[in-house]
Amino acid sequence: NQIRVELGPEDREAFRHAQAVKPEAYLAFLRGVFHVERFNADDMVVAATHFQRAVDIDPEYALGYWGLSKLCGWQAQAGLISPAEARERCGPLTERALELDPFLPEGYFGRAAFATWQRFDWEEARDNFERAIDLNPSYAEAHMFFAHYLGIVGELEKSTEHMEIAVQLDPL
Repeated sequence: NQIRVELGPEDREAFRHAQAVKPEAYLAFLRGVFHVERFNADDMVVAATHFQRAVDIDPEYALGYWGLSKLCGWQAQAGLISPAEARERCGPLTERALELDPFLPEGYFGRAAFATWQRFDWEEARDNFERAIDLNPSYAEAHMFFAHYLGIVGELEKSTEHMEIAVQLDPL
C-alpha cells in the first residue's frame, strides 16, 4: 500500500497462498542449489542432503521439493540414475511442490523439464515452460531450457529469442 502497487487477480491469489519461509529451510535449499549446479556426482550427493534437510525442516516448503526434483533430473541427465527411475521419482516431487505452491514458477519449469526429457510430451512441456515464464518473466533458467525445447521441436527463431533473453537476464 505504501508504494501503491496495483495487483491483478492472479497476483492477489498468489499472495493469498504465500506462506512464511523458515530461514533454516531456505538456507538449506540455497546450499542444495549451489551444489546441484556444480553438476558432478560428489556435489549431487551433497545437494541431496541439503534439499532433504530443507524438507525435513519444513515439510510444507515447496522449493525444497522442487530442489529434490531438480536434483533427480540432473542425476538422470548425468547417468547417475536410470531413465525409468527418473520417471518414477522426479515427477511426484515436482507435483508435491506445486501442491504446496500452485504459483511456483520453478514447479512449472520442473514439470516442463520432466515432460521434455523424461516423457517427450511436447505439448505438456510447452504449456509448462510458458506458465513458468508467465509467472516469472525474469526466470533465466526457464528461458534457457525453453530455448532448448524450442530447438528440439524445430522452432529455431523462437529458440534464439529465448536464449538471448536468458543471456540478458543471467550472462553466466
